Amino acid sequence: CGIQRMVSSPVLPRNTGPGSMQPMSSFLATPQHQSGGSSALWSAVVEGDLRRIEEFTMRGVLTSGRFRDHNGHSIFWNAVAFQQIEVAVWLLRRFPPGSGPNGVDLSEVHSKRGDSLLHLCLYVTEFTAPAAEVFRIIFGADGNDAPRATRDLVNQSGQTFLHIAAVRLNFWALRLALSRAPELVPLFKRRDGQGLSAVDILSRKVVEVGAVSPSPPLPPQPLKAQLPAWNPLARYVPRGSGTALSTTPFSDIILEVEDASAEGGLLRVAAHRVVICASSGVLNARIRRLPADEALRIESSCCRSGQVLLVALRFLYGGELNCSFSKDAFLVWQLLCLCAQYALPEPLMRYARGTLLSSIAEPRHLPVLPALLQAAEKVGLAASEGCLVACAFLRSPEALTCSEGEHEQRAKVLLAALKEVERTLIGHRSAKAVAPSMHASTARDALSATTRF
Repeated sequence: CGIQRMVSSPVLPRNTGPGSMQPMSSFLATPQHQSGGSSALWSAVVEGDLRRIEEFTMRGVLTSGRFRDHNGHSIFWNAVAFQQIEVAVWLLRRFPPGSGPNGVDLSEVHSKRGDSLLHLCLYVTEFTAPAAEVFRIIFGADGNDAPRATRDLVNQSGQTFLHIAAVRLNFWALRLALSRAPELVPLFKRRDGQGLSAVDILSRKVVEVGAVSPSPPLPPQPLKAQLPAWNPLARYVPRGSGTALSTTPFSDIILEVEDASAEGGLLRVAAHRVVICASSGVLNARIRRLPADEALRIESSCCRSGQVLLVALRFLYGGELNCSFSKDAFLVWQLLCLCAQYALPEPLMRYARGTLLSSIAEPRHLPVLPALLQAAEKVGLAASEGCLVACAFLRSPEALTCSEGEHEQRAKVLLAALKEVERTLIGHRSAKAVAPSMHASTARDALSATTRF
């Protein structure tokens, strides 16, 4: 029919790397009309002329969402491939998937490249809210019974739709996949023909922009505040349960913390209200509401170690921090949680945060990373710090390995990791005022679509 339109879009052809660029027309031939059809109809689809397409429908020329051209591509496929999203939306509404033999076929696959409609939709240059709607319907986000494309399909290059989303930095699509289909978590680690997974692509992108140092940060120096010689407060640092409990001078409150190594699984510490209340507004409020003669129990969700509590108390009393467990990320994590939960002095929280970040590269500390990622904002991780943790998690072979019944929890952790990577990459793009194939405005549209869909 003589229709020719070249649409440039970053795709991933076989035998090329993830950053390759190839015109979309390389895998979509010019549409040809079927017998009884009209070349004018296909022209209208390619040009996005919705008014003419509606006229063809009223005249009985277009009667099905599966109407195919000479190359075997449906009219819906052509609408998406030529990035005429308004036409694609109209076709979905006019010929709803699952409505019968004339409904749009969401399982359509390219006969040569092996791309599904999920792949195809992610090639769209401007991923605006309407494009997100089309993707959401193709994905089948409305429910398990909704018609949808095959989610784990790989194309001829061995790529799932997640590979394409990662290359395009389409975090909206990645979040949708995880939130609506947690069972897709293992798919994020599936490798393509080049040996790369979706998370590998994201990790490489972080390294390319220099957002994260290739080596973990150095541990912070021990804290030491020089108190005046006339200040004897450090002499009254709590020592813990036992004889010290009754001999701590002027103590007027008991702190309790769960500790498996303590007698009865509970460590009791005699302390001073004035010191505790002056150091933490949160604890001050709790102590004021505490009934007389009742101990203050530290929440087990943030700390289950008497050793950690005593280290924090020594800092509150004397301004010095001699942390004997600085190489133990599990205890340092509890110290950081204790600081965040009770708003302890910022220098102590910075020390705990820095010490923890310096140890996350060690494989034995991997179990700490999921909790740290999910609490990134609460513990005050900066964008670069959160991205450092996310990349350490994503690079771990065990990170996305989950047994039956664990998909939902692992999906939440992966969502938290993606959030940190997105925060860094989008922030880096804005700071550098770069205009890549997926523009900053496109990113905002995609983020806006998150709340809409």
